[in-house]
Amino acid sequence: MLSPVAHSGEYGDLSGTPDLAPYVKSSELHALARSGSYDDLSGTPDLSVYATREELPAVALSGEYADLQGTPDLSVYAPAESFSLVAFSGRYADLTGTPDLSAVALSGNYADLGGTPDLSVYASVAGLSPVASSGHYDDLGGRPWTGDASQIRTSAGVTFGETAREPLNVLVADYGRSEIDQASDQDGGAYGPYGSHWQSFTNTVEGVLDGIDVDRWWDPGVDSGYTLNVYEGDGTGGMRIYTESEVSVSNGFHTVTLSNPVRLEAYKKYTWELVNPSPFTLVGYNWSTYTGGRGGTNIPEMSYHFSTRMRQDLGTSRPALAVTALGKVGVGTSTPTAALDVAGDLRVRASSSPASNDPCSPGQISWDAGYVYVCVQANTWKRAALSSY
Repeated sequence: MLSPVAHSGEYGDLSGTPDLAPYVKSSELHALARSGSYDDLSGTPDLSVYATREELPAVALSGEYADLQGTPDLSVYAPAESFSLVAFSGRYADLTGTPDLSAVALSGNYADLGGTPDLSVYASVAGLSPVASSGHYDDLGGRPWTGDASQIRTSAGVTFGETAREPLNVLVADYGRSEIDQASDQDGGAYGPYGSHWQSFTNTVEGVLDGIDVDRWWDPGVDSGYTLNVYEGDGTGGMRIYTESEVSVSNGFHTVTLSNPVRLEAYKKYTWELVNPSPFTLVGYNWSTYTGGRGGTNIPEMSYHFSTRMRQDLGTSRPALAVTALGKVGVGTSTPTAALDVAGDLRVRASSSPASNDPCSPGQISWDAGYVYVCVQANTWKRAALSSY
């Protein structure tokens, strides 16, 4: 049996047709939906205020240099290909027609010199002794004693090298213990900070100065890096007779000990000075009652709180070294009975631990913490063990 649509052919007789209600009818669409033309848009901007292509210069559309107006005439400028290579590099090597120079003229290298001397015949630094490089007396090996010459004299009254009666004695003057000679009071006044402080004083003892007491204020200042100078006369304008660097000066009343005591004459004026790159402050006494000198500041009648320590010359001497006509040497005695006669302790400062066949000469002695070594014949060592007792 046929469906109704088979007889009528009408859409309305179809069953299961779609619901067309959600779809838009053509009559309900805007003209723009059908044409897609800008002209059918509503609310378009007013483009009359903008420039048209016809109104713009050609370069605005092409971006080509050729379309620019008023360009410079570049024909008056030199093209790069017209320049030589040196105009760009600035190098001598790019010059043409240069003189014929040797290789060293361009390199500056010693290896390019011709006819250089043969340096192999000269001594190298590694083969030289320390004194050859430094030129300093302290680097000499086996140098003689060079203490204060005023403390040494010979019993014969002659200098070394002259004929003298036997034995020839080197005598060293005896000095007493270190005692305070000059001193000033203090009232707690702090003077500084200065990079230099000095104080003059009148020495009353014939002997050697071995220490100076100074009173350093706690701030500002450092404990190390000071230089101590001693001058003849009042102030720092006289002859400097002593200087020592890397001296330490702690806070408070502190003794600066001289590494090499300097000889001073009695009833003569001297000046000590302390210098440091870092300014420091010392304690003193304004309107001081010390009459033997003055402090080195711009405050009138001011002295620092200080003391000088002297070892008095006792006017006696003792033998330090004696040499007899037989070549016997006495240390601390003028009557040596052996080639070397030491009146006192003998000290060998340097230690070493030679192997049994290390180079040596008979009689050579060495030591270390465990043994004493003796060279019994050429290049032959023997040793004895040390033990506690």
